[in-house]
Amino acid sequence: MTYPVSLCPDSSTVHEWLYRVTRMNSNLINTDVKNVSVKLNYNLESLQLSVADVLEKYKPIGWQTKTQNTSYYKSLSLRYNPNHQDNLDENYSSVGTPKNIPGEFFYNQTHNYSYLKDSYYDTYGFIKPTACSLEGELGKFLSNIKRTVVRSRISTIIASEQPNDSKAGWHRDEEIFVNLRLNIPITTSKEFYFEMDNVQPYNLELGNIYSWDTNIAHRVFANDRTENTRTNLIIGCSPWLDYIPEENAWVKNEFFGKKHPFDMLLDGDILSKEFIGNIEVDK
Repeated sequence: MTYPVSLCPDSSTVHEWLYRVTRMNSNLINTDVKNVSVKLNYNLESLQLSVADVLEKYKPIGWQTKTQNTSYYKSLSLRYNPNHQDNLDENYSSVGTPKNIPGEFFYNQTHNYSYLKDSYYDTYGFIKPTACSLEGELGKFLSNIKRTVVRSRISTIIASEQPNDSKAGWHRDEEIFVNLRLNIPITTSKEFYFEMDNVQPYNLELGNIYSWDTNIAHRVFANDRTENTRTNLIIGCSPWLDYIPEENAWVKNEFFGKKHPFDMLLDGDILSKEFIGNIEVDK
């Protein structure tokens, strides 16, 4: 059975509509794994050089808000929605929204939109590859993702411009059954940390892929104002539903209700097994 996007009402995002009509809530399963870190069995240097070339060519912008762009956090979109309400450039279409003020990005603060389909919040609307995502080794790497890639980006933190605010950057994302995120450090240094609610901040290491339940409040930050920058690939994957471009429709895949997204990542169902090295899990 397929689920055409045309049947999704304007009042709903596509992923929320699919969550309801597929009865995903009745099919959720548990795992002992709390988060995953796997070694990336890939030529990191070639990926780093490709991302650097893309950033130089396409010029990332600060997180877009109603009042200003956030200068310390700059991004390029890797997926875009051609029907986006905000009518933004494809390479920046998921980098915030000019409808929200700073502080309105924590989670699902949708009150500035009269309807949600094709809005900033419509994660499954962002399924078209941007021009920058097709470049060189970056494009080659992304082509190895087995599941449908949804809202994704390259993001850079500029330590010297980060505000001195312990609350800056905190946010939540969709449930892991809707969007499994792969977080891949491209450049980093010791002052950059990942922090999650009730988890001590820690450094992300080059050469690893990280995945967490990002429906839990989390953020990334620098604990010192240096001249260093941190760049990560943040790749969103739909674990249980696959997109059919020719039909503009979604379909349940063989893992729906049968395998937890973390276990899919560990088993090579998200990224080909050949690119996964040593595995660390937190239980």
